[in-house]
Amino acid sequence: MWGTDWPVCLSRATYSQTLSVARDEMGFFTPDDRECVLGKTALQLWQF
Repeated sequence: MWGTDWPVCLSRATYSQTLSVARDEMGFFTPDDRECVLGKTALQLWQF
């Protein structure tokens, strides 16, 4: 599951920049891995 240290991370990068690392720059993630990291796991843990 992905998360930031927001707002603490703002001294180093914007929220969008931190998200792009997990979304765009981690080429070792499979599409399913990326889906789990960016939302699917959270939806399984917390029933929205």
